[in-house]
Order: sequence, then C-alpha cells, then structure tokens
Amino acid sequence: MAATITYVFTSHSPWTYLGHAAFLDIARRHGAAVEYRPVPLGAIFAETGGQPLAKRHPVRQRYRLVELQRWRARRGLPLNLHPQFFPVDPVLADRLAIAIAEAGGDPDPFLRRVFAAVWAEERNLADPATIADLAAASGIGPELQARAGTPEIEAA
Repeated sequence: MAATITYVFTSHSPWTYLGHAAFLDIARRHGAAVEYRPVPLGAIFAETGGQPLAKRHPVRQRYRLVELQRWRARRGLPLNLHPQFFPVDPVLADRLAIAIAEAGGDPDPFLRRVFAAVWAEERNLADPATIADLAAASGIGPELQARAGTPEIEAA
C-alpha cells in the first residue's frame, strides 16, 4: 500500500515556494500520494502564539532574508526578497487548490504558478483576475474556478 502524505502549506509562503518541487519529487520517487491541505497561517499564528513577519524582532527579520537568499541560490529559483504583494491573503488560491484536489485533479501545476506569481512575478494573489489567469494557464476551467467559491470548499 502506498503512503499518503498530508501536505500542509500556505500559498503565500516563500518557504513553500522554495520547497514545493523538491517535496513533490521526493514523494513521487517513493510512490507516495500527496493530500494537499492549505492552511490559514495567520489564524494558526494567532492560535499558537506565532508572530507574523512584521511583528518579529528585527534580528529575526534580517536572518529570514539571509536564509531566503541562501535557499534561493540553493534551489536556483528567482525570488524577490520584498515582493510588492506580500503579505497577501492567499484564500482564493488555497480554495482553488482544494477544489482541484477534490475534483480528482493535481493542484501542482496551478500551485507552481501561484508561488511564482508572488515571489518571482509581482502578482497579487488577492486579485480574482490574477487567480483566473493562473488557473487558465494551468488548464483549469471556469466551472472548477466557480466551485472554489462555494461554501463546501470554504469549509474544507
């Protein structure tokens, strides 16, 4: 029986962007299925005592930038350290990823575009037109995009 990995992530994290492809490569190499679970990181921080970036100590903020540069070089990915649309509410992208998975599709192609949109392309994930463009580029039709806005997907 193949293992299933519950992949907990947020669509606007630079760490998700930097680690996503490597994680999926490992999962696929080992024949593991991936269950996508986007999470509202802000709500988790509020519940668990974590701090959003702007409220962290300046030393921690600077260290984050050093680590982002290091991992950007390691992964060979373009990454703007100060993207125009960050922080951003990722709920539209997260809901569409859930809708794709629930429909039996693979959210990976869409998510790769989402991550790059924030960290390499200066695009706004809170803009429905941006999400529609990313979805269309990923082969996701308007019906599935509409499904992402339903109460069932919101609850998921």
